[in-house]
Amino acid sequence: TLGSISGIVFNDTDGDGVKDVGENGVTDWKLKISGLLVDSTLTDENGGYVFTDLFPGVYSLNLEVQTDWEQTVPLAPSIYPVTITSGATVTDKNFCVFKYSSVSGLVF
Repeated sequence: TLGSISGIVFNDTDGDGVKDVGENGVTDWKLKISGLLVDSTLTDENGGYVFTDLFPGVYSLNLEVQTDWEQTVPLAPSIYPVTITSGATVTDKNFCVFKYSSVSGLVF
């Protein structure tokens, strides 16, 4: 029986790796899966994603991090290894990202 992997990608505004109130999902972030299947998908309007129709086996799941952002979860090597057993529904493979801010000014 086929299985699935799902989770969310959210803006970890305080960089602690935990989804707190007010830390929203990010839209249109690309996730890649490899193993018995090689595919990619984009997050939805709530930061959610799902890979379905997965044969039992071992997969690697990673996030394509956008410019000026850092991934806080999972840490290096920044990939989730996932084993799918027959009919397994693996949830909560969440990715946390943190956007760098900048400060500018003039010294005179």
